[in-house]
Amino acid sequence: PAGDPGPTGPTGPAGSIGQAFAGALFAGVKFFGFTGHQHKLGTGVRVTSAAAPGAPESPVYDPPRYVWSEPPTVYHDPPVQLPAGGGFRLTCSWQNPTASPVTFGDSANDEMCVFWSHYYPSKGFVSCAYTDKLMGGVTFCCPGDAICSLVQ
Repeated sequence: PAGDPGPTGPTGPAGSIGQAFAGALFAGVKFFGFTGHQHKLGTGVRVTSAAAPGAPESPVYDPPRYVWSEPPTVYHDPPVQLPAGGGFRLTCSWQNPTASPVTFGDSANDEMCVFWSHYYPSKGFVSCAYTDKLMGGVTFCCPGDAICSLVQ
């Protein structure tokens, strides 16, 4: 899942990107590795799993000394499994010491917060995202969701 942290001002807030619940898409899948990704203002990535929206969460990625330029991969043995309806929450922190707002983007001067995971059995490359900019909050996974044709 990926998220848009929104503009960050000089105060450098922490932000929860939201829970990405992919329904039955990942039921039976075994997630064995997680890696977070941010740009230079990023100070931390945390990923938790939950059996359903509002259910108790368990950390699956929360490195104690997160360094944006060298994010560790955290492996799980046994792997993490989600029931149908389960999902992940991505929470990021950042610090903006500049006098200018920073927004989401691909440049190292922009900011982003994503994580990826390694899993089996393969379902091919699947990219899931959460946004609160549409319909009060929506998770979608591409390929597969109707909204994918709207994403460039």
